[in-house]
Amino acid sequence: AAEERELLAFLGEDGTWESLAKRCVRHYGYAFRYATSDVAESPDRSWPDAIAHLAHRVGAMCKSGVAKACSYGDEDFDVSTSFDQVTVNDYPAGVGIAPHVDTPRAFGPTLASVSLGSSCVFEMIYDTNAPGYESRTRRRSAGDARNDDDGEPAFTRRRLLVPRRSLLVLSGSARNEWSHSVPSHKSDDVNGVPMPRSRRVSLTLRDVAGAPERRL
Repeated sequence: AAEERELLAFLGEDGTWESLAKRCVRHYGYAFRYATSDVAESPDRSWPDAIAHLAHRVGAMCKSGVAKACSYGDEDFDVSTSFDQVTVNDYPAGVGIAPHVDTPRAFGPTLASVSLGSSCVFEMIYDTNAPGYESRTRRRSAGDARNDDDGEPAFTRRRLLVPRRSLLVLSGSARNEWSHSVPSHKSDDVNGVPMPRSRRVSLTLRDVAGAPERRL
């Protein structure tokens, strides 16, 4: 809890944020460009100590295999050699994000997300008619399953509780074939029990595809 408070205090004091829809974002390392779904050509190498320390710790967990217990994936679980890009999202209470897959052409095989301030429920969505990213992302986001014209299930949805101060790792099919979202709700239903949301800050750690490895 003390480490969470310190990290949130640092983020609150560290420079300006970019307004994006109903949330605010900022990037460390390579900046992600939302208009073109790619990253800047060169990174900001002067990472603050707090962010570098977090990236080092999470990277070490992935390398050691500890993060396997925190992962949502399958037998294709893979790890990155290091993380050289961090995106911080600041969500006001009740604000979420639409279904998406973090751009495969821009980022490597493993994503790690640290949640601060509040728990939430992720929705993982798999479109059985579109194994690739481009044809699936930002499509259907409601209902547990829908049928295509042949009566076969067109997509599957799974709900995943992401607790406050938790680490979630996406790799394998969970990273590349399932889209993920956080529906906009003031409160999440967890096994029939309402769980109110407050401000949530997520730090997503990634490695940029094709970038020189960054040693932390």
